[in-house]
Amino acid sequence: MTATLNRPRFAVPGMPHPLRTTALCVALLALLVVAVVAALCLGDVMLSPADVLGVATGTADGGTTLIVTDFRLPRVFAGVLAGACLACSGTLLQSLLRNPLASPDVVGVSHGASAGAVLLLAAGISPGFVPLAALAGAIVTATALVLLGWKHGLSGERIVLIGIGLSSIFTAVITWAVVTFPITVAQQALLWTAGSLFGRTWTEVGWAGLAAVAVLPIALVQLRRLGVLELGDDLARGLGLRADRARLGLLVTAVVLAATAVALGGPITFIALGVPHLARALAGPPRPITPTPGTLLLGALLGAVLVVAADIVAESGLPQPVPVGVITATLGAPWFCWLLVRSARAERPATERRTA
Repeated sequence: MTATLNRPRFAVPGMPHPLRTTALCVALLALLVVAVVAALCLGDVMLSPADVLGVATGTADGGTTLIVTDFRLPRVFAGVLAGACLACSGTLLQSLLRNPLASPDVVGVSHGASAGAVLLLAAGISPGFVPLAALAGAIVTATALVLLGWKHGLSGERIVLIGIGLSSIFTAVITWAVVTFPITVAQQALLWTAGSLFGRTWTEVGWAGLAAVAVLPIALVQLRRLGVLELGDDLARGLGLRADRARLGLLVTAVVLAATAVALGGPITFIALGVPHLARALAGPPRPITPTPGTLLLGALLGAVLVVAADIVAESGLPQPVPVGVITATLGAPWFCWLLVRSARAERPATERRTA
């Protein structure tokens, strides 16, 4: 009784504490600012924070302004947008499909986008159209998911299985392009499929920013439907929600977010898969996996910080620059294996742990 009376009225049992989530969002926002300033300072030409501040206030010289505004700032914004969109897409997909291993990579969206970009490069079309080709590939993948996965409604398990099949098909297409076309085309294709923010322009960042600003509020509005879908289709229909239509809308939102990110930086691995787990571990409790607006924002900030930080390491922390996707995959894979082992141990019955 005492514990019940002492519990804050706004704390819902089984859900992340709003004050803790807010504090984490503020801390991550401050960390993102530090990461952005560091990314603007580091590079072949080293700048100081005062130089960057001079660009912001208009007192820097022309060379410094050119380096910051034309070369580094678009890349940094691309990293922020790609990380936030991938994290939100992974969060929605894991909750929608009720599968903690679901992500745009698993359901084939990232591979479809990569295949579109690689085929465009193989056709000899200007690399400036690569983001559009990636977006088209993601849309084709989403359309195939819905058409092949629709059988008296959308089933999460069926979508995952079809997505794995589509991923295999697109991987084969990418491999065929890499081994068939000239070495220069193969190098460009491999760079894209590894996930890279190199050479991003204000035009690409602007279009991606508009897409993110348009879709993220829709994702926030749709979170309430996720909670209703968690009750089961029959109860959801009893509450007046058309489950299949709601599920389709959430799937489209997640695909558009993933396509926006892939169009900017290619298939940057681990972010969409691992960040939702990290966000839940920070905000607690780790279950249920249905996100709240606070945890979705927390995941977006965490994804942005991780991508910008990984890009700093990829560009300036190694003897030779590498694609940012190499860093996220290298750091993310061991951590995720450890997370899986820890989750499996936590889910073992207490009696089994005692007798082991």
